[in-house]
Amino acid sequence: LALQLVHELSLSIQNERMSIVSRLPLGIVFHATAVEMLCTVFACYGLAVGLGHVPHAWLPMISACGVCPPETYVFRLGFSVGSVGMWAIAVLVYFANKAYSRSKVSLVFGSVASLAIGVVGVVNEHENLKVHDSKLIAASKFT
Repeated sequence: LALQLVHELSLSIQNERMSIVSRLPLGIVFHATAVEMLCTVFACYGLAVGLGHVPHAWLPMISACGVCPPETYVFRLGFSVGSVGMWAIAVLVYFANKAYSRSKVSLVFGSVASLAIGVVGVVNEHENLKVHDSKLIAASKFT
């Protein structure tokens, strides 16, 4: 009886979570993630140029703007939050198109791309160039 009660409770919680996910508008998550990522890039660019941490002030590589403190902290936090937002978009698109055969493929591609963007944000090019560049390539291939 206790196991049945626990099972019913877990099903109820799972159904409640799914109803919350189904009510979450994809457009809001998409726009919030895009705005957050753009704010992160511009804030890091402004800090890096303002503090003289990038050699070329006109359009440096985005990764170069997240190497030195204090912009590295903004870069890591912003890209980590942005990668979670990207993954949430992939999950919402999957659930919205669950009936289609290719929805799992889009979920896998979106998950790999969001993980790669998260790693690119956390591991800068001066700490480990191989990991940074490989995840940058993976993110560009899977988006």
